[in-house]
Amino acid sequence: MNLGVYNKEGVKSLVMFNMDETPIYFDMQRNATYHWRGDRSVSVVRTNGFKKRVTVCLAISSDGRKLPPMIIFKRKNPPTNPLSKHVVVEAQTNAWITEGLMKTWIGKIWKKIDLPPNIVKLLLLDHCSAHLKDSVAKAVKENGHIDFIPPGTTSLLQPLDLMINKPFKENLKDYMQSG
Repeated sequence: MNLGVYNKEGVKSLVMFNMDETPIYFDMQRNATYHWRGDRSVSVVRTNGFKKRVTVCLAISSDGRKLPPMIIFKRKNPPTNPLSKHVVVEAQTNAWITEGLMKTWIGKIWKKIDLPPNIVKLLLLDHCSAHLKDSVAKAVKENGHIDFIPPGTTSLLQPLDLMINKPFKENLKDYMQSG
């Protein structure tokens, strides 16, 4: 793929963006319990929310930008009161990313990234089936470029998996348990 990226004195440079989805469960329990050493069973109390979740689409860039998140609720229609003007709120019956929701993300977030004309935008995605649709690639290419992380290397090469998703979930878990 020729992106037309030139040297520092040249005309163009590149900013890479990475977008990925992560599930957020309403009942975010700690991964540890306190019990007597050697006990064969440990009772864990759960709420009714342990299977309820939303999907949060996070995106970051190589120049340090954090793009607005998109939250996908598990329902037929999005909530009527949006959380914030800085958060995109959508709905899907399983709270999964779909081809249509990818196109929504592209329209509401990707296309609104304002860069000077000498900067090339590259969106880096994993091999999620919704990411691989021709209509998604076409929509991204109207306002930048798209490339994919090789299958089987997501946990090694995807910036969101490596540095953002886990701390995001841990901070959210701490916040939910503190009050």
